[in-house]
Amino acid sequence: MASLMTDLVHKALEGDLSSDLLYFMSSKIARRLVKLQPEDGLLAKRMHKATADIKDWLELRWKEVQAAQADSPHWDAAEMDIARDTKLSLTGSEEYITGVLHHIHDHSSSPEFQPTHPQRGAINDFLGSDAGFFDSAYIEDSFLALSDFECAIERDIDDWVNRVINLDAAGIDEACLSIQACATSYSSKAQSSYSNNPENISIMLLTLFELWIALDKLVIKSIPLLKEYSPEVPDTIFDCLLLQKAAALERLKILQQYVTTRIRDARPGFSVFSDCANKDTFTVRYYDHCEEMQSCQRRIESGARVERATRHEELRDKNDKYRCLTNEIDSLTCGTYMDWRGWSRHDRYCRKCEKQQERSNLSIEVHEWPLPEDAYHAKIVVFELSAPVTFKVWRSVTFHFLHDVCTPATHQVENAKQYMLLIHYQPLSGYCVGPLDQHITLASETKSFLDSHYRTRSIPCTTVDVSVNNGLRFRLYDTTKYVWASGSFRNIDVTDHCTHEVPPGPYSALQHYLSGTHHTSNERQSSAVDEHTS
Repeated sequence: MASLMTDLVHKALEGDLSSDLLYFMSSKIARRLVKLQPEDGLLAKRMHKATADIKDWLELRWKEVQAAQADSPHWDAAEMDIARDTKLSLTGSEEYITGVLHHIHDHSSSPEFQPTHPQRGAINDFLGSDAGFFDSAYIEDSFLALSDFECAIERDIDDWVNRVINLDAAGIDEACLSIQACATSYSSKAQSSYSNNPENISIMLLTLFELWIALDKLVIKSIPLLKEYSPEVPDTIFDCLLLQKAAALERLKILQQYVTTRIRDARPGFSVFSDCANKDTFTVRYYDHCEEMQSCQRRIESGARVERATRHEELRDKNDKYRCLTNEIDSLTCGTYMDWRGWSRHDRYCRKCEKQQERSNLSIEVHEWPLPEDAYHAKIVVFELSAPVTFKVWRSVTFHFLHDVCTPATHQVENAKQYMLLIHYQPLSGYCVGPLDQHITLASETKSFLDSHYRTRSIPCTTVDVSVNNGLRFRLYDTTKYVWASGSFRNIDVTDHCTHEVPPGPYSALQHYLSGTHHTSNERQSSAVDEHTS
């Protein structure tokens, strides 16, 4: 190889290659000479001669450059034309100059300058009582509104949280609702405006991350019990963000440390999105310490007992009527008459048949107990009827953030079949309090007896027949994506959002290697070779 390189030097000198290439070749030979320490004196002399030839050639070129620079440019005063070089022609300015000399001015009034500019907002505007401020600013100038919102969150969200966290319960509720409104609106608009721009999408995810943590702090202040349950947000999910500024990287580090602490403080396996119902379920534990919810359940059960007693009384009346009709039917005979042919015909107005039809039509609607038979499930339902606003907001925002934003569309779960939302269940709808427009709520995967063909029973029947347990099986359900909430966070991945897309062409197969580092260098090189040879 060393011998070949020395031969190439002679070819390069004959070909008059550029100075930088000659210098690189000389450096390469010198490094090779140091590495090899050749014992062959002839080879060493050839390598030294090659580098010396290049050095001489480069020095010769440098002397030529210096000689060219040493010559002064041509200058001859006799060749100058003073009159021509100092004459100034203003052929298009005669009218203006004449007007100035004779004090002729154009007094036409110019329109008054009225500058306009889009709305600019601070954090109190975006997270204030006017939930539509961000939307109106976005309509005027979309990218300016997004930038203002992101800067406001970056600079002032911590101070805003420290101020709001000391408010009363109503103030914290309002602040949480403001965060939800802004986060939902911002995420949808930013995803649309930042499409196919991984750097801007990364800023969007970082901003949403900060909003979620602000919400988490407020809700934990309001409901300390939530701290024992998983935050659901993985602390490594945003390692792939393309953040260009050191300040943004520092913000991300602080946010990840917060989530890591939350995960460490949470009890293993505790999740508010679980469908399990036991003594460790968040809603059950909250119910057990909430006198208002326990009182609500007592009112529901008291009202249900009154309705059931009324239904039993109605059943007794209808059973009595059934027996009376039966006795009356037994005492009657079917009416007949003789037609004109002398044949016996059944009377269409037969009284016995009318009574039989009346008896057959007797029925009663079953009474469905409004709460599930299982005590834990009953507590979960009662909790949902009057759940704290802060918790409902946290649950909906967390699901929106992790499922709608951070889960690829190709990995989102399929639509679920639900038969009834809790807020639409008539026996309990009157007990619902608080905002009813949250994304996450309880829905049943089974039908109620009141909506099935078991709704009515024929008479005669017993009180056992008309007294049925609750037929609904409730689970957490997302009313916007129509999926069950449990198990929806298994495929969280923002890599695609934060990865540039290789354009179609010979290098498109390298997209996989741009999306991550879980591959060897040999795999990457072999893929590139395959692309070039295909």
